Amino acid sequence: MSQNRKIRVLVVAFNDLGIGGIQTLILALIRQLKDEISMDSVVFTDKPAYFDEEFQTYGRIFRCPNYEGNNTFKRKIDYYIRYFRIKNNIYKIIKENGPYDVVHSHTFFEAAPCMAAAKKSGVPIRIAHSHNTAVKIEKITPKYLIQEIYRRIYRRIIVKNATHFIGCSQAAADYLFGKGIGRPIYNSLNVEKFSPSLYPSEEHTELRLIHVGNFVQQKNHLFLLDIFKAILAKRQDVHLTLIGRKESCFGLVLKKIKDEGLEKHITILPNDSNVAEAMSKADFFVFPSLFEGFGNVMLEAQAMGLKCFASTEVPEDTNCGLAKYIPLKAGADVWADAILKEASVGTEKHPADMSCFTERHFAEQFLNIYKGE
Repeated sequence: MSQNRKIRVLVVAFNDLGIGGIQTLILALIRQLKDEISMDSVVFTDKPAYFDEEFQTYGRIFRCPNYEGNNTFKRKIDYYIRYFRIKNNIYKIIKENGPYDVVHSHTFFEAAPCMAAAKKSGVPIRIAHSHNTAVKIEKITPKYLIQEIYRRIYRRIIVKNATHFIGCSQAAADYLFGKGIGRPIYNSLNVEKFSPSLYPSEEHTELRLIHVGNFVQQKNHLFLLDIFKAILAKRQDVHLTLIGRKESCFGLVLKKIKDEGLEKHITILPNDSNVAEAMSKADFFVFPSLFEGFGNVMLEAQAMGLKCFASTEVPEDTNCGLAKYIPLKAGADVWADAILKEASVGTEKHPADMSCFTERHFAEQFLNIYKGE
């Protein structure tokens, strides 16, 4: 590789370049490394997304849309046969627009066709990047068995074709690649944005809770509402702010808020809200996820000085000293009591040291990989 040219990277995004943890990391990489690398992106939708315009100031966006219609049968068929379509599309993109030095895939198990295409087309550095784990299964169903066969096949393809196996946590790496194969590179945080000094303190007497996460099953909003209801049973001056994209569980969440009469105690903000500002007005962050690969918002909350209450399914890699982990099976009342007990001690904020999670530190670790070091 000539030292006089930039390293050429093809990043395969998770669905799109909309607001989300993975997309934020992709943008952090190109912003930090724009002088050392050039980056193009593959997305799997025709719909415009939040970061598209900015990303196109750095490189091109190639679109390979998955089926996005309302036909459930077609959606399921597309899910199980898209391997060959993705592989062929990635191979074609590389051949027509390369050569690329690196293919960096953020597509979880669908890194399999991406890595296979990259190896076939002679890309020397092929990175599969895992950002999640999986919910624990209490009952084995036929659907689960079919999905498990699919996952095992894809896992073997990834291990056979990738050159680097990275997880946002060790748990995320172990889940996608198998134990002992991958290593973690922890997610980054925009420490300049998540700085309490940017937002003046606001006096208030009510207890303010906040949760940030798209309205999907993984984030466990319905249980969060159970916790909040249990808190309200013991203290009325409490408010909950929810920030996230309106996805599959949003209707169920709205219905439960209405059915439980919680409307006046809850504010729902869009996913493009200023999360740092919203956190600056809160006292505690509550994060009862069913599973998490890392949980980047835990870093954001602690950077803003918020004490965090997270499920034991959230990796403790995110604990910067302000996190308390509670099992989901302990129940909503136990969560509520823990939050109220902490509130009785006080809600004074002491921001955590985030020096190990800067975007530059994150980017430099990947630059070393991109260079083949």
